[in-house]
Amino acid sequence: MDIEKPLIDPETHVKVEHKTFREMEVLGLRVADIALEAFEKGEEVKDAPIQVKFKKIFIPLRNRFFRILAGTGVLKRPVYTRGEVDDRTEYLNTSEFGKVKIVLGEDVLSEVGALNIGPVQVALIPGEIYPELVNGGITRLPGADFPEAPFEPIIRHNMRGKYKFIVGLADDEIGYIIPMCEWDENPPWLNNSPEPPYGEVNSLGYDTARIVCESICSIL
Repeated sequence: MDIEKPLIDPETHVKVEHKTFREMEVLGLRVADIALEAFEKGEEVKDAPIQVKFKKIFIPLRNRFFRILAGTGVLKRPVYTRGEVDDRTEYLNTSEFGKVKIVLGEDVLSEVGALNIGPVQVALIPGEIYPELVNGGITRLPGADFPEAPFEPIIRHNMRGKYKFIVGLADDEIGYIIPMCEWDENPPWLNNSPEPPYGEVNSLGYDTARIVCESICSIL
């Protein structure tokens, strides 16, 4: 969306062209430098009690394509209605695939977790979360479907450990987790982009982020 901080090539001192091998090379080398710097400043921890918490969450299944995948047996997991497994299905006529079988259950069951090892705290996220939900910086941009949606709680701001880590795809893979105020399934596209965003088609729905963020913050 061209709102990210530009990546500067350390050799040429100019902005690296997006979606190029050099961009990945510069980014990878910078991450390696940061890791080496952290290793040199490492702290020895002799007393590290371990505590693990998990919380089950029900997330509305709003993605029509996921319903089709579940109905045709590609997505092999149960769906739920009011906390109970719901095996109901029906056939739906679609413009893309013709007549297809879909599931009718309302929710997907997943979980969030928190792992504490001494001064280290790890937030366990069941999908691929947008970084602004972790570190802050959620932005209201033109073209969003829910431009006035309240911001979700920022995960890192609620973490108590001296060293804070985020692990995505932890115990589950529910797809992208997107701030509701940045959600965009309908034109005009976000931030005046000529193309629709990619994440929504691989997300359970617009309220997934709120459920995940509120739930994990409640156990940190």
